[in-house]
Amino acid sequence: MLRFALLFLPYLISLAFTEDPVKAYAIAWLGSFWIFWLTITGKVRPLSPDLTRAQQFMRPPILTQLVFAGYMAVTSIFYFLDVNGYNLFDPGLSLSPNPYRVKLAAECQQLYCLAHACLATSLVYFEGRRKVPEYQFKRFDPLFLLYLSFGFTALSIVINFLPGLQQLEFRFGRLSLIASIVVLFISLRERTPIYIMVGGFLFVLNMLTAFLSGWKEAVLVPIIILSVLVYPLYKRIVLMISIPLFVGLLYILPTYNDIVRTKSWYEGIDAAEAAEIALDELEPIPSDIEETNWEFLTLRLSEIHTFTKFKEYVPEHRPYYGTQLAYQGLQSILPRILYPGKPNMEEVVMERVYEAGVIKRGGVVSAKPPAVIDAYLSGGALGIILTFLTIGALASLASREAERLFGGYLQGTALVYTGLFQIFWRGNCFEFMFNAVLWSFVLMYALFWLGRRTNLIVKVE
Repeated sequence: MLRFALLFLPYLISLAFTEDPVKAYAIAWLGSFWIFWLTITGKVRPLSPDLTRAQQFMRPPILTQLVFAGYMAVTSIFYFLDVNGYNLFDPGLSLSPNPYRVKLAAECQQLYCLAHACLATSLVYFEGRRKVPEYQFKRFDPLFLLYLSFGFTALSIVINFLPGLQQLEFRFGRLSLIASIVVLFISLRERTPIYIMVGGFLFVLNMLTAFLSGWKEAVLVPIIILSVLVYPLYKRIVLMISIPLFVGLLYILPTYNDIVRTKSWYEGIDAAEAAEIALDELEPIPSDIEETNWEFLTLRLSEIHTFTKFKEYVPEHRPYYGTQLAYQGLQSILPRILYPGKPNMEEVVMERVYEAGVIKRGGVVSAKPPAVIDAYLSGGALGIILTFLTIGALASLASREAERLFGGYLQGTALVYTGLFQIFWRGNCFEFMFNAVLWSFVLMYALFWLGRRTNLIVKVE
């Protein structure tokens, strides 16, 4: 158990340098890499021995931690450089640092480091040695997965016409996407040309749809999942292709998505036409792309700017919220059909955003605080500790249950956990996270029950 204390060393050391914000930030920021190394290499506690590290990459201690903590804690470096007067895309530009914002950023980074340490502690502690699955799919070949993918797509389309079931529509759509990616992975592993072509076609089709959506996550998530699944088979090829592709997309997507959203969302132009306009404007690369990208890296990729705004406001101008946000999260769980007086949760969340001055009332931008901010607003460092120990425990439980009920790593974690519990990849405000986590568990058990009733899922002999 003493090894878990090593995860908190960066946070504790950074507190000793609070009077020097640059050093405090650097220690806390580098601390996340220390935590990654200790947990993913098994230094704190060995990973489950049933698979190699590469073969269990999608389990929570690795992929969930990398995405959640990487997005939360590591991406803040660009904002910190910005408030210190640096711009990576314009090295000749030198502005005076903003000492006040530098200090705030350092304090927020320390809390990020604490949250990461708690999340990693919980993920690794509850991981342990995984048990042999009790149930499994009767068959799990590419053809079955294609049927499964089309079935989930059909369900999402039907549910789209039913009021109040958007949560289910999104999850069935995500399960359909993951199933099609697993088809491609199994086909590559077993080298079946016909299914490689079918799986490849579906992947390309999903990517084209993602590029029309205007959401960067819709483009990046399928690439991450396919890369992680295929990595154990073709390690060098995956690294040579995925890393440059990922960097290139991060360079182009901010400007591309801005154009698509403006044309499609606000001007009412067809999504395909908006995408064509965006591609035309990107060729040649526009001169303002670096300005757009720097704004994306400093203000939108990371949420530390939002965190600093809330930290300015609480507790200096308003006391901590205590259990209020958790209570509102519990309110969000009940469907409106059972709770006619249920408030509009988007409006409830945005009220604290307006109060803190993060954005002005009447704006069209949504700025829902992520889990780390709501945890801080609830009780400072203690709120963060309790929240992220809980998130880690729930993520581990969800993955372990999925493997127990559906047949192991590929069926349970790669398909079901990733399809239903991507909320653990990035988190959300309490009102939306509580709802998403509970109903993901409910849907997982409902799918298991349906699989047992239809004999698609059988007990392992």
